[in-house]
Amino acid sequence: MKDYLKKVLNKQQYEAAVYVNWPSLILASAWAWKTRTLTYKIAYINSLWVWWWNILAVTFTNKAANEMKERLREIANDLLKIKNHEKRIDDNEEADLDELIYEYDNYSNYSSVNFNRIWTFHSIFLKILKIDIEYVNNVLWTNYTKYFNVIDESDAQSLIRKILKDLWVKDSFTPREIKSKISKMKNVWLTAKNFLQQISNESDEIVWKVYGLYEKLLRTQNSLDFDDLLLIPYLLFKEKQDILDKWKSKFKYILVDEAQDTNKIQFNLIRMLSWSEWNITLIWDDFQSIYWWRWAVIDDFLNANKYWNNLRIFKLETNYRSKKTIVDAWNYIIQNNKNQYKKNIIANNNEETKIKTISFETEVDEAVWVISLIKTLCQKWKKRSDFAIIYRVNAQSEPFEKVLLTENIPYKIYWAFKFYDRREVKDVLSYIKYLVNPSDWISLARIINVPWRRIWQATVEKLQQIANKENLTLNYVIENIEKYDINSLAKKNIFEFLKLINYIRQKIKNKTPAEIIEIIINNINYENYLIKEYWENDAQERMQNVWQLINTASNFSNMWIEWLKGFIDEISLLTDLEENKLEQNDKINLMTAHASKWLEFDTVFLVWLEENIFPLSKARLDPRELEEERRLAYVWVTRAKNNLFLTYAESRRQYWNLRMNPISRFVEEIPDNLKTSFNFWKTIEYTSKFKQWDKVKHKLFWLWEVLESFDDAVIVRFYNWWIKKILWRMLDKI
Repeated sequence: MKDYLKKVLNKQQYEAAVYVNWPSLILASAWAWKTRTLTYKIAYINSLWVWWWNILAVTFTNKAANEMKERLREIANDLLKIKNHEKRIDDNEEADLDELIYEYDNYSNYSSVNFNRIWTFHSIFLKILKIDIEYVNNVLWTNYTKYFNVIDESDAQSLIRKILKDLWVKDSFTPREIKSKISKMKNVWLTAKNFLQQISNESDEIVWKVYGLYEKLLRTQNSLDFDDLLLIPYLLFKEKQDILDKWKSKFKYILVDEAQDTNKIQFNLIRMLSWSEWNITLIWDDFQSIYWWRWAVIDDFLNANKYWNNLRIFKLETNYRSKKTIVDAWNYIIQNNKNQYKKNIIANNNEETKIKTISFETEVDEAVWVISLIKTLCQKWKKRSDFAIIYRVNAQSEPFEKVLLTENIPYKIYWAFKFYDRREVKDVLSYIKYLVNPSDWISLARIINVPWRRIWQATVEKLQQIANKENLTLNYVIENIEKYDINSLAKKNIFEFLKLINYIRQKIKNKTPAEIIEIIINNINYENYLIKEYWENDAQERMQNVWQLINTASNFSNMWIEWLKGFIDEISLLTDLEENKLEQNDKINLMTAHASKWLEFDTVFLVWLEENIFPLSKARLDPRELEEERRLAYVWVTRAKNNLFLTYAESRRQYWNLRMNPISRFVEEIPDNLKTSFNFWKTIEYTSKFKQWDKVKHKLFWLWEVLESFDDAVIVRFYNWWIKKILWRMLDKI
């Protein structure tokens, strides 16, 4: 077996794979084939007469687990070919897989492998609970049976919604907010009973009551939630040493992939199940530990030798994806972090292509240039799917989406809705649409209970039925609510809503679209609503989408109604174009830095690279957060295989103000010899092809008339006399 491993692994990988019976920490880098190494180690352990049920291999996603199973199939095929057997693996014959790896004279005794014994954290502890649930009942005083169900997030929030209603506190918290708090407590093994000792205010007391009733409801219906799949085994192992010893004896070898992403309870469960002096393998890339904000425990792994005696560290330092220039760049960036293991990554691909750093005058120039270059390259020799545009937060996709829609180029956003499909964007736009057009009953129905005003869906449906029956608008029915048979509490809340709308209407007179949005979100207290509805980090990112919407509205700088209508019309046409676009598989990829993890692309554009944006402004004041941002920069850069572009703008609209941020320190940390820099806004001369009174057509819509022409833009007048400054590149002469 060792001879076989020497042929398929490099020296570092081989040494890590054959090191067994003692604890080891495999320090990997991006694209260093760490999961491949772990899979071969599983195969090697199995070849030492270790049965599959004595091996526990844990990873984080079902996709990763399936990839490891597929690699084991490939290993089986290789060994069968070596033995000159012609038997082939049929992917559809799962029952025969156990027979595919067997004793082979020159490779020791290679016993039967069951490919289904690679787990996610939740799946293995679900299996343990199914077997030992009766002991849980003795410890926690519960009455679960082995037929218990695991409820999903939606069902969990439904239970909490019922509890909040029963306690008459449904206006104090949202189900999502309470579930988030409960999840956080369960991930630091805090039960409702233990939380009672930490109550410090009235809000804590409400959370404690809901938590306790939530646990009781789960028990009465013989159900667990996903957090229980980790919490309950942890509590069981703490109280029942004999049960823990049983599972420790069963799992003679434990291997954990992507260990940098474990949270506190996952880390402690692995510690419990492993022996302090042997049998644990952790594969970890500390440079890619980017979930500190989500309770990942980087500090525990930096001090792993405190938990496992005689821990040996192996380093996988060869990158098998990116060109040498890109690998060198991320080495220079990440070396500025202090709290990490030292690694010096080298590229297997010694080809060098300099990184391009490009400065633009504005975010519009940045977006137009990036999309134009991708479009040109796609016409010559590349596919759209070869390209990725990566940014720090979701709100930053908007300028690129706008250009892509304008140019009718298909694109895909990872782990997020497209900008104008995002809930918070649609909420704000619905307020604007209703203010402009009170007959818009769709927008009215959306906002009447956003934020919560206790005007429930059943009430809105009843009002809509009245409107339909009497051939009236929903707005008319609401404005004359006293005429209709609606319960008094709903009437009171509708009166409050109308009072708010009338107040906003008075406030927004003679205001620009950007100012109008600011007035709306301030008067409806929208940010606090998002904080209640979502986790704080999620709420902040959603507010950034609202601020980006304000930035977009700033392009319409004249006052009130016609410009507000123009703003809404432009967005409506953009979204209509998206809805009617033919579906295509070859799309440009857009994503945040977090969403880019585990992905790779031929050519990557890292955009919005300025201080206060990346790194975030708050991270500059906290060394720990700054190191997390730098690890995120490392992940960003490592997505590129062949070409890397780093772009930034000299000025950019943020929070409806024009900001001039310096270039990101992460770009500056890359030596000049690895990059070529361009200042496009200073070096490129724009020459307008239009003159006064020319008739022009926007690439998307509308006919215009040129009033004044500049180097890079023109002032145009629409047929209803509202005026807009627009880049001439977006126009065609007619």
